[in-house]
Order: sequence, then structure tokens, then C-alpha cells
Amino acid sequence: MQPRRLQLSRMPRNNPSLRVLSSAVTFLALSSIYTSLKLQPSFYPDEHSAAGGGVPSSKVLSQKDPKREGFSSSLGIEATYSSFAARGSADVRAVNMSEEPDTAIVITSSWIPSHPSTNMIETAVNSTVHLKGLSPSAPIIITIDTFVHGSSILSTKDDAATLSKKLEALEEYANRLFEKYLPNPRIHVLPGMSNLHIGGSTYKAVSLIEKHYPSVKYLYYLQHDFYFVKHVDHRLLVNLMEQYPSRVNYVVFPKRWNVNRECGNETAIVLNHTTIPEDTTTTQLSFGNATSNNRTTSTPIANENDPRWTEPTLTISPSGKYSDNNHFVRFKWYKETLESLVFLRRPPEFPLQKRAFDTCRENKGIGLWVYDQVVTLHLDGRNTKEY
Repeated sequence: MQPRRLQLSRMPRNNPSLRVLSSAVTFLALSSIYTSLKLQPSFYPDEHSAAGGGVPSSKVLSQKDPKREGFSSSLGIEATYSSFAARGSADVRAVNMSEEPDTAIVITSSWIPSHPSTNMIETAVNSTVHLKGLSPSAPIIITIDTFVHGSSILSTKDDAATLSKKLEALEEYANRLFEKYLPNPRIHVLPGMSNLHIGGSTYKAVSLIEKHYPSVKYLYYLQHDFYFVKHVDHRLLVNLMEQYPSRVNYVVFPKRWNVNRECGNETAIVLNHTTIPEDTTTTQLSFGNATSNNRTTSTPIANENDPRWTEPTLTISPSGKYSDNNHFVRFKWYKETLESLVFLRRPPEFPLQKRAFDTCRENKGIGLWVYDQVVTLHLDGRNTKEY
């Protein structure tokens, strides 16, 4: 008996409501097919295997986390995701599987007028080459958020025809990301089945990192329209976290100079640069090599006045302001902080800004600091129609 086929092509095209349904069903079907494929055991080519055929990798995530079942049900996170598998030559895989990463990157994205173009998100991904000392095999998680549907006060106010076009663009955007990054084992794309906003999308990614990469201690968070334009001393940031475990939890990369640099009686911290930044002449992200170390790397500076840094030292200033702009965080603190918000379908900066203000006023603080150089630019995805 032949299975029935879903004949979306026969649905009346002049009915806006059915077009919205068609786009939504297709997007969900794509994600479901992608998930089912990724749940199958896959093989990485490995030069050390006896048969030369590779080593099995079946990193499958459990569908529910008992500790966070309430979170899953409230946000509609029911899909199961697995890490990308490399299905190509060894130079494409380009990851040393014998080591475990200590740092990961999360980039959140949602519909913007320039979709289905992926140029903006690719700019953000490629800009991570500026994170000097970061392993070229550190995992990168890209989330895709969708719209709020139904009668919720948060629902989009678009008419059916406009919503249909946006869903089609978002679907094609997801397709293009899958096509580009599917062969790369370090980049994972997580499409949303329901609207999670920044908070929910970030927590979803963080939860997956915790299960797949339990060795991760630090995390970079990026928004899809913010990218690095100058070198960042990653090793210095790791040293900062290690030297001040009770004082420093979060370092934001400001997009302008006029940011808050005060919190109670806290004073600035000045550290020497720890790595020599080679010139970055490519805009493409390096995927490392077969012998790369997944942990933070460091090349000592022979001369502290090395001209490739603007200054031999970097100042990290205390701050009473929390922002969702690009930042570097202590992973455990970040996850616990997101969990403490309870309701995550919103920008974390809204409730955390109040918490930061209140604790700094009491001379306590929550460990927020500012990287005292402007190293990012904002592409303003919300108001950019072409990029």
C-alpha cells in the first residue's frame, strides 16, 4: 500500500490563509526531516582508523530534560537535535576529536528584511576569526527563531499575505544555512518550531551545548547583525575569568564608547595581552586542521609593545548595565542566570538590567564588565532590506 502524499502544490494559491499554512507546514517538515536524518549514526573520516573508513559518531540528544521539562512545555521545545556530521574528506572535517572544547559560540537569528540572504549571518560567523587564541574548532550554534502565531498579544500583526511571504523567506534562509554549513562538524543550525525570542533561543542552545560539550566553561554570545571588526584577546578573557572567579561573570563588547563603567566600589582591572594576533587577511572562517587543539590556545608575547596591538594592556571596567549585544560569559553562571528569569520569551537584558542596577546600588553587583575597546559594528538587521 502506497503512503499518501501531502499535495501542497494542489492547494489554491489565491487563498492567503492556505499559503500561510503551506509555508508553515513546509518549514516544519524540513526541520523534521533534518532532525530524523541527524539522529542516525554518522561517520567522520579518520586517518587513524584501521580500515580508513572513519569512526562512528552518534551524539544524539535526549528529547526531554527532566530538570527542565517545565521549560520545554512552556516554550514548545519538543524537537530533538543532533550535531552536524561531516560527510566529506578529512580536510573538511578538520577537527581533532581527541580534545574537548572549553569555549563555544552562540549566534541568535530571526526574520529580518534581507532574508532569505544569509550574508549578514555569514558576516557574523566569519568575524569570529578576530577572537585571537580561540580554537579554530570551537563549536558554533546558530539559532533561527520564528514568529508568534495565534491570538497571543505577542503575535505578529501582519496580514496573511505578508506573513506568508515572511515565512517563505525564513524557510529559504534556513535552507541556505543548512546547505552552507551541513558539511562542517563545528557549526550547528537550530531552527525554532515556535517563537522563543532571544532568551528562549539562547537557553535552548546553551542546554544543547551542556549536553554535547560538557567541557565548555566559557561562551561567546553574538546577535546575527553584530560582527567583530577588530581583534579580541580571547586568552586574556579566559585568564580574567580564571583569576577573578567571584568578580567577573560577563564581559560585553560595546558598540560605542558611552557605556556605563561603574558598579558600586568596583575598580577597573588592567591585564597584559597574552597572544600575538597575526594579520587577518581572509573573511572566511577557518575550520582548523586535523591536529588542531579544541582548547584555548596562546602564543606568549616576546615584546609587550608588539605593534599589532593598539596598546600592550587592556582595561576591563565594571558596569552596572546588562546588554544583549555581543558578550563573553562564564558558561555555568550564564545558564543559571537564564534559568532564574523563569519566563524566557523576551530579551534577557530587560529583567537583567534591573537586577544589575539594583545590585550595583547595594555595592554587590552580579559580575558585569566592559571590554574597553570598540571592536564590533552593528549592521541593523531590522532596518536593512538588502545586504
